[in-house]
Amino acid sequence: MPDWTDVERNVRDALARISSLHDEDAEVVCSAMHLHYCASLLLPRDMTGAYALVVAGLETLAMRFGNPPKSWEAWDQSDSWEKFFKSQALTEKQSSAFRDRLIADKHMRLAETFGTYVSERLPDGFWDEEVKTYVWGIDGSTGAPLEGSWSEGEPRDRHFGIDRSKVKQAFKKAYHARSQFMHAGRQTVTFVDDLFGDDRERNRSRVSFAQARAALRRLILLELDDLGDPDPAGLEDVGFEFTEPPAQNPAT
Repeated sequence: MPDWTDVERNVRDALARISSLHDEDAEVVCSAMHLHYCASLLLPRDMTGAYALVVAGLETLAMRFGNPPKSWEAWDQSDSWEKFFKSQALTEKQSSAFRDRLIADKHMRLAETFGTYVSERLPDGFWDEEVKTYVWGIDGSTGAPLEGSWSEGEPRDRHFGIDRSKVKQAFKKAYHARSQFMHAGRQTVTFVDDLFGDDRERNRSRVSFAQARAALRRLILLELDDLGDPDPAGLEDVGFEFTEPPAQNPAT
């Protein structure tokens, strides 16, 4: 854990910013924080459910702070549909009718808003940040976990760090996995796939739980930094204060 003075300063700053938000923004940010908390608690018991909660937290932010696509050209699938129109020899009137119907589709707009917001809002360097991994030891005779060790830090994902369009597609696939679970009960996120990759070559075409959770945490903090006021006056007005935690007895 960081030094208590650092913890106090960061928590006080976050609470001050939340208290300064407009009601609608505060409700969205707090909902995203609650979904992050619930996902972290659920992870050891249900990978798919925890994954869905993290994606729901990102969706909550995206629907409030993202920008829905307003034009055909803004949709990342428009080029492939244009090729389809040409291959089917559709007239311009027929193609235009398809465009209007597709861009009006609610699910398409939600997924596009989600993918665009997350991929573009995450700062440069997010995917290059070093992440340490804790590797457990295993008792060979019983299979019981033993004390492990921390690995050296490695970039969060080199594959995504060089191409935001790949990040967008990876988050849209996460959104699709969440929809499959919520609407049809399909558990498409497994521990092995989440750890090693989800396609036939074991590459990662969908963000992992850890990556999605880190993105949710970062975006919550970014929205607080942009929208909130760090002035603690509002907290002091309601009598909010921190106290130094009691010293730990080394013998306990």
